[in-house]
Amino acid sequence: MRTVLPLLLLPLGLLACDGGDADGTDTDSDDASADEAVVYSMALATFGFAREADKISAGFDLDGKDGGCEIDDFTSPDGVSGIDNSFGPLLPVIEAAGGQALEELIQREVIEGGFQMVLSWALRDGACESFAITRTWGSPMTSVGGELIPGQTLDPHPAPELAPITLDCTLLEDGTVRAEGFTLPVKLQVFSTEIDLPLEGGVAEIRPTDDPTRWEGVIAGAIPMTVLKDFVDNLSGIGPTLPGILDSVLQTRADVDGEDGPCTKMSAVTQFSTLPAFVFDEPPVIDSDTDFAP
Repeated sequence: MRTVLPLLLLPLGLLACDGGDADGTDTDSDDASADEAVVYSMALATFGFAREADKISAGFDLDGKDGGCEIDDFTSPDGVSGIDNSFGPLLPVIEAAGGQALEELIQREVIEGGFQMVLSWALRDGACESFAITRTWGSPMTSVGGELIPGQTLDPHPAPELAPITLDCTLLEDGTVRAEGFTLPVKLQVFSTEIDLPLEGGVAEIRPTDDPTRWEGVIAGAIPMTVLKDFVDNLSGIGPTLPGILDSVLQTRADVDGEDGPCTKMSAVTQFSTLPAFVFDEPPVIDSDTDFAP
């Protein structure tokens, strides 16, 4: 029988557990002592791309430059300069060109399981030991109002390319957990188009809120322009004028250097909120001919 376990516990060598508390925490025994890891396990409740307003945007300084590639950076809500989010200003353009339902469709994919993931991290002695991003498989349970039901257990995704990502992490003074140096595959189905936009050089932060059962955070990275162009060329069902407009605008928005040259990636920032959820320690048994497309 499969056991319930935040996936990051596997490399830590901790014991499997039968579940967790209502706030998404767990320890490796019922007789938890002060030196045992406390594990938090949270699934997406909301997810979307971050906008900018009056030169303010959530996100991070991904390239260590202020205004790289002659594109102005933003300032974070906390006053940090050099924030990269070149995709943010494109959201109003997408809406004006007929793609106003795009973000609603992404959120629907989150709730229906097409793009769902569990974020897990372990804290011990005032430090963060490990952080994991686990894409999940199948439809989560939702309320009558269409919201994620907290406390449920989800299956890890069986597709090899969506295997759990395990990272080193840092616990900041305000309780925020930070991890970086990963590629997050944003892979989902919108209308008849399969979106597969990898956020490379990823940085993630997740922080507590006033509600102990809810955490919120930001994941940012850079998308190769070649991938974005392929995505735009294959857009369908999101308005007849959107592909052409996006194709012309994209040429001016690359702001991050890539392996194949300067200014070959576009920074993007996502924001999310979470609720407690857990994952089984093994993916479900799937037929070998199963199509893993979103």
